[in-house]
Amino acid sequence: SSFHPIEIARIEKVQGKSVIIQLPHDFIDTKNKIERTFNSKNAEMYFADLVLLVEGESDEIILNRISEKVKNEKGESLNFLKKGICVVDIKGKSDITSFAIILDNFKIKYKAILDKDFLSLKKDYEPLCDHLAINKEQNINLIRKELFNKGIYVLGCGEIEDLIPNSIISNLTELSIDEIINCKSQNPKTSDVFRKIFNCG
Repeated sequence: SSFHPIEIARIEKVQGKSVIIQLPHDFIDTKNKIERTFNSKNAEMYFADLVLLVEGESDEIILNRISEKVKNEKGESLNFLKKGICVVDIKGKSDITSFAIILDNFKIKYKAILDKDFLSLKKDYEPLCDHLAINKEQNINLIRKELFNKGIYVLGCGEIEDLIPNSIISNLTELSIDEIINCKSQNPKTSDVFRKIFNCG
């Protein structure tokens, strides 16, 4: 079922008291942009302690699966779900600002990992710079640095999927490394490989 973010109330405990956080009553969702970016799956983020925004479904799947397998130096699970971390697929870089606006309004902490090409088009990064009060006219490397300081990590090369070793992919999927290498050789974009492996998109 669909819903509008303005209907949502987030309740937090602040100094022992329950505080209700909602969007301002005069909040305007221009062209229903925000309403269209949210669905029942993304509703999980309203209950999260931290939201991690990623560009696609394969990013979401692989990061969640890795978190289920990885343990810290104390042997403790880093499972995102158990840690109150919600990985959210924003369906493409152009919607990052819509999510940032709504999460900031609800005072929900968030981070983001974006592909290198996010900074190649002004129409993608300038609205986010405006929202985060970053000078969008400065050098791209300075913009990248300021975004990083605000929890928005723009990769220096390629896509998230390019950073995942074949050995980890094999462990998560039970495919052999040779099968993974063969799949990569037939698909120039690593994200396409992941979509095929995980049957998504």
